[in-house]
Amino acid sequence: MLVIILRKFNLMFILFTIPLAYASAQQAYQNEKSASEDIERVEVLGSKPLSSLLKLRHEKRFAFMHKFNDLIDDEDLHFVCKKQVATGSHIRKEVCKNQFEWRIIREIVDEEVSKGNKTGAYAIALMGSQEQTYRKKDLLEKINGLLEKNDDFAKSLQEFNSADEAYKKAHAKKFGVLSQHKN
Repeated sequence: MLVIILRKFNLMFILFTIPLAYASAQQAYQNEKSASEDIERVEVLGSKPLSSLLKLRHEKRFAFMHKFNDLIDDEDLHFVCKKQVATGSHIRKEVCKNQFEWRIIREIVDEEVSKGNKTGAYAIALMGSQEQTYRKKDLLEKINGLLEKNDDFAKSLQEFNSADEAYKKAHAKKFGVLSQHKN
């Protein structure tokens, strides 16, 4: 008997709650509909942080260098990045040069050290050599040749130049006369 009463109660409860659930769902739909009609559109204008522009600049720079390295067979012209500590500092910084520049600097430093000039060897190496001048000319010829022949390479250089320009403008705007990129 108790089971029959409980079943009837459950059936009554279900039959009673279905219309309530339908009514509350319909009310929620009406509220949502009226709320969507009353939505105010707000546009926020701003600029990217300088750090994101710098990151984009580095990404486009490395993409350009990698594209160049992939297209050139002469490994002496390839771009290579190394971590270096600037003179008078303890902070390591990534420096990118062509392989021939790294090689020539190493050769000059080794030569100067063998002569006994340990303190000025690196400074002399940074002055360069005649070979560096010739290799830089080769590098420019290769880059110009690739720009004419390879649209993908030209696009990567254009993307880097755009990112570089955007960063420099934002830096000049933020720091004014203190910016190293002032107009």
